[in-house]
Amino acid sequence: GGLLRVGPQSAGATPGPACYGRGGAQPTVTDAHLIRGTLQAGSFLGGTMEVDEVAARQAFEPLAGRFGVSIEAAADNTIRIAENNIVRAIEQVSTEQGLDPRDFVLVPFGGAGPLHAARIAEELEIDTFLVPMNAGVLSAAGLLMADHVHYRSHTRRTRLEEAAVETVKSILSELADEAVGHLEQAGVKGETRFEYILEMRYVGQAFELSVPINIDLDELNFSYLVEAFRDVHHRVFEFSKPPDKPAEIVSFRVGVHARTDTFPITTVTSSTSLQSKGQGQTERTIEIVEGGEKIMCRVLPRHTISGSDIEGTLLVEDGTSTLYVPTGWKVRCDAAGNLIVNREGR
Repeated sequence: GGLLRVGPQSAGATPGPACYGRGGAQPTVTDAHLIRGTLQAGSFLGGTMEVDEVAARQAFEPLAGRFGVSIEAAADNTIRIAENNIVRAIEQVSTEQGLDPRDFVLVPFGGAGPLHAARIAEELEIDTFLVPMNAGVLSAAGLLMADHVHYRSHTRRTRLEEAAVETVKSILSELADEAVGHLEQAGVKGETRFEYILEMRYVGQAFELSVPINIDLDELNFSYLVEAFRDVHHRVFEFSKPPDKPAEIVSFRVGVHARTDTFPITTVTSSTSLQSKGQGQTERTIEIVEGGEKIMCRVLPRHTISGSDIEGTLLVEDGTSTLYVPTGWKVRCDAAGNLIVNREGR
């Protein structure tokens, strides 16, 4: 329809954004941030990766010409559309599932996730977001630090009634033993915890809901199962039938989590290359473009953020990601090294 769209295609790492100089010629969100100034050319991979801002601007020239706006405006509009796309995706897994995003803390990750978090949080009316250590390589860090998990499942349609409770306990207990045995055979040791889930529905429905069992199996009873199912159904569909309406279990699932040793993970520091350019160690001030306006913005390395609140407008760089703290937001570092970003007055 002639409208500006962002995605779902991705430039990936190869050829990547135009500014990478690897053959990419299409405008990307990364190029847009570089043009806006919310990504700095000297901050990619802690300063060890050279990027080409001229190539980024050339990629946006046709787009800007088509809509009759400046290259900066085209880049800024691209980012705003990308953020709206993310808001819509979050709504699909929150409000459309009966969950209010205002009850949650947003956790952005990836190299650019923290750049968008504040504006996304504003749209969702979320007052706090948390940027973990090593946000740009969070998946890799997670692989090193995550617990070992194994699931076992069993499909068996079981009418939800008083006489079926012992059967439910028996099936879940057997699945738990099987899951533990699998981890033991794999040589996994350590403290374990269990996760019990029943896939349930009202009789006659064609789909199931995942109902977590949050009590010990010894304490499980008919009333708990009925209310647990009704609570989940009400949260998703905003209604539930009276307790005497027949329901059934379609399948049983058990997960066992074995705690692994914690690996020491430290934040990637700014490189010698970045420090030699006068970046990465001390505060500096730059000009960025947002919402059609030029804004003066401070840039700080992550290691300088302490437990005291620092007000935006601010960019925080750590070598693997960049955090944007706009006016009206403030950032501090907690005891675990996470950056906690709050709306002022909230």
